[in-house]
Amino acid sequence: MTEAPSYLCNAAIVLTAHKLGKDVNGISIAQQVWADKSLPESHVISMLAKSANVARELICIAGLAEKADRIAEEMFMNEKQ
Repeated sequence: MTEAPSYLCNAAIVLTAHKLGKDVNGISIAQQVWADKSLPESHVISMLAKSANVARELICIAGLAEKADRIAEEMFMNEKQ
């Protein structure tokens, strides 16, 4: 299995948190990065990483880590089809 670039993983984390009802920043950036799948500019990567860190924390505090993992895994699997 190929490892996904960190910017795509961060986009998936932000989008997953949003799907789980968490109020996170960077949703539009994450949507664009996820749709394009191309390497964004460095400032976009940085903003997305910060948003993903907050999203990850919110998911864990809410006890939704396992559910989030399943959602993100489905996102990646659906992209490969």
